[in-house]
Amino acid sequence: MIVKIQRAILSFNLEARIQLLLNPRSKELNDEIFTPLKKSLNTDTALRETISEIAASRNLLKLPNFREEAAKGIRELEAEGWLNAGEGVRILSICSG
Repeated sequence: MIVKIQRAILSFNLEARIQLLLNPRSKELNDEIFTPLKKSLNTDTALRETISEIAASRNLLKLPNFREEAAKGIRELEAEGWLNAGEGVRILSICSG
């Protein structure tokens, strides 16, 4: 059954698979936490600035070893069959800017 699901997911292109990962998984969690947070961010300047500062200080893309760690993770995904080599190269080129 797992192999069947994996094949179905892998039949999508890379962008569609990434979009699946980014979609909300729980309507309740989205309704109770994320929707109110979005509204608060639009109306509360101090909250928006605080969250922006925290996010900027923890930006994974700015870590000195990000590219090496990302490449390691991509190789693992390729080994497991979740990505092909071309997709891995594409992801790394996007992350590198």
